[in-house]
Amino acid sequence: MALEFKNGSQLRPGGATEAAGHGVQGDLINVDEVWSLSKQQAKNLKDGFIPTTTTRLKLTGVRPQIWWTSTEGNASSEYFNDRLDRLRAGDIPDRTAFFDFGIPFDADPEDLETIWRYHPGAGYLFDFDQLAGFRRQFDDDAEGWARAFGNIRDAGSTDRAIDSLLWADTMDEPVTPEHGMRVCFGVGVPLDATHTVIAACIGVGGGLPPLVQIVDDLPGTGESPARLLALQNDYRAPVCIDPRGPSAALADVLANAHDPHTFERVYRLSDMRAADAVTAPQSFVSALEQHNLTHASDRLADEQVCRATKRKSGDAWLWNRSAGDVSALEAMTMAYWGYMHLPEWEADDIQVF
Repeated sequence: MALEFKNGSQLRPGGATEAAGHGVQGDLINVDEVWSLSKQQAKNLKDGFIPTTTTRLKLTGVRPQIWWTSTEGNASSEYFNDRLDRLRAGDIPDRTAFFDFGIPFDADPEDLETIWRYHPGAGYLFDFDQLAGFRRQFDDDAEGWARAFGNIRDAGSTDRAIDSLLWADTMDEPVTPEHGMRVCFGVGVPLDATHTVIAACIGVGGGLPPLVQIVDDLPGTGESPARLLALQNDYRAPVCIDPRGPSAALADVLANAHDPHTFERVYRLSDMRAADAVTAPQSFVSALEQHNLTHASDRLADEQVCRATKRKSGDAWLWNRSAGDVSALEAMTMAYWGYMHLPEWEADDIQVF
């Protein structure tokens, strides 16, 4: 399909396919709704468009342009989110113009005056007295409203495992373990094993529920054994790690480490079986829902909880790793499961040096 002008120019629509752009001479290419593109789709478009635009200048004297336009994306916008983050950080390639419309990141999207002040369509596409009606149409979808009218990224997921209100309601201050507190460490590793997250579940006492918090986020998995051994020795606390999945290789290293003199195991590992790993995420979320568990705020965990979803496994569910990195939540889950399975006598055995 095309809309042809008398001078031979054309306006032609196209799709985000592997064949898109190949063999087409374009002086102005507009890729719209970029938030919906995967990295592979964006690559396909660039592979088709860039060669034709680079040869257009010599033939016509016109320097072709590619416009990438979009509203902010959501948790699934893998290409656009990464691209925006780099542009906003100042990583702007040569001969690139970057226009970023939206309310300030720390502004309140529920303030209609703020929306009116920063929206480029204000007064042109709608009047101020229409804004309240627009907001009501979004009902309780505050994230969707902020994205549509404030151009603020919706980092959440429509089927997220932990509700944002529940996560906020169960937040507490971080704790430094003291003598007599029950402690267990948990480990989480993402699918690509690019980093290892260590969390702790701490029994704060005084009739309060235990608290989970992130302790470390280490690069790769090579530094983890030494760090876990130091934590274990300092707090006389065991380590809980899933023996299957992405953390299996690290779990095997820990399980088979022996003292060369006494031949005793170096690491005190919780006795977690495959069936326990399946039920652990549900136990973790249930504890939050029943306010039997709190968590300390952490940037990585707070980001992951926005996009963490469930993956069915029989009658139970697991963290859906294919939807994104959930290593911080896995570490917290392991820490909580291990804490709940500590022998009673360990309460008086724990010391801090």
